[in-house]
Amino acid sequence: MSESFLRRKLTEEEIDRCLAAVEKQILLLPGEMPDFLARLRTWAEADDGEPVYSLELMRFYEEVQPFPGAPDFQGTPEQANAYYEKHVAPLLLKHGGYPLVSGMTQGQNLMPIKPDLDNWTRVALIRFPSRHAFLSLLADPAYGPLEPYKKMALELVLVPVSGEVVLPSIPKVPLPGREALMQKRQENREVKQ
Repeated sequence: MSESFLRRKLTEEEIDRCLAAVEKQILLLPGEMPDFLARLRTWAEADDGEPVYSLELMRFYEEVQPFPGAPDFQGTPEQANAYYEKHVAPLLLKHGGYPLVSGMTQGQNLMPIKPDLDNWTRVALIRFPSRHAFLSLLADPAYGPLEPYKKMALELVLVPVSGEVVLPSIPKVPLPGREALMQKRQENREVKQ
């Protein structure tokens, strides 16, 4: 999918189609889906056709948290999330997204803050060419089976951000170069674990 195609405002039909796919395939705890879909719809309907950045604050659980419908995974939360990130990377690229930064935190928040807002263990900032691209990733049938690995590994704060100040972006790198770059990042991460 070209970035120019994805950099346009979502239509009501596209929003409906994406949210129907998300509802069908994303596993959430009972009662969470209506709120999740309402938040996605409000955000999608405010689409400006511009790139969007997904800020992810993650806090690993002490052990994997299974939930109804999730795969049986024997490993650590860090391993479950690494599995998710490794297998989602090609889908992310397919939908025009890529990580600007992703990594483990280097300790606690340096500013005094409420304890329940502290102790994030991993942070990522992902660029998408548009809200359409972000929703297309969530609606991709290949994404649904992968999402539970992240959900059972960690708590997640997912905040969409506009790009008011942005340095030149990585799309200038041809697609095969982006894939090699993401593969190298993944290899480096696996070596550290």
